[in-house]
Formats: sequence, structure tokens, C-alpha cells
Amino acid sequence: MKKNTQKNQAPVLSTEDINKVMELPADTPPSTIADLWARIDTRLKTIEDKFVSRGNGRGPMSTRPMTADDAARIITGDLSTKSIKECAKELGLSYGQVYSARNGYTFKTQVVAKTPVKK
Repeated sequence: MKKNTQKNQAPVLSTEDINKVMELPADTPPSTIADLWARIDTRLKTIEDKFVSRGNGRGPMSTRPMTADDAARIITGDLSTKSIKECAKELGLSYGQVYSARNGYTFKTQVVAKTPVKK
């Protein structure tokens, strides 16, 4: 990236820098400004779609891995009374991650903590 020598001006991006951001092959630079904006819009739409519900009724895709603290909240904490879909949306996790934790497929130590001790 080149620095612009004028004051209060944004840095000048090379075609190579733009292609890295756009995840395009270096040999296909945009030919016009309209083409560049069309590619940017396409890329933004792809990113936005990752955060929107997938249409199968199971909430958004995961934006991060689940932590032990998340599992504790889901299994025994403040989210234990909420639906799997609501938990997933609030924590930025997928439906499958919450389902697996709540049913003891993952984070088994939290599930054991929830299970009452038999006398």
C-alpha cells in the first residue's frame, strides 16, 4: 500500500491490495469503477450472509468456537432455560454447537456438574 503524500487523504491501494481484499486472482483486476463496486457488493453480501439465518430454522452460522464458559452458561447458567436457537443467536454460535453441549456430546464436565448425585 502506498502512502498518499497529501494531508488527510486515504492511502492509495494498488490493484494487488484490492485483489487481496476481494479474494480475486491477481490477473483479473476490475476494469471500471462500476465493476469494482459490483465486486465489493458481492463480497459484502457473502460476508453478511454468513451472519444471517441459514433458512433451515436453526439460527445463524457459528462465528467462533464454543468455550467452557459458554457451555456452563448453556447447561447450568442463565441460558439453561432458553431454547437452543435463542442461545445460539445470543452467543454467536451455531445451533449444532449448542445442541451438542446441552445433550452432553461435548463439554462433558459441565453436563456431569448438572447431573444430580444419586444416594
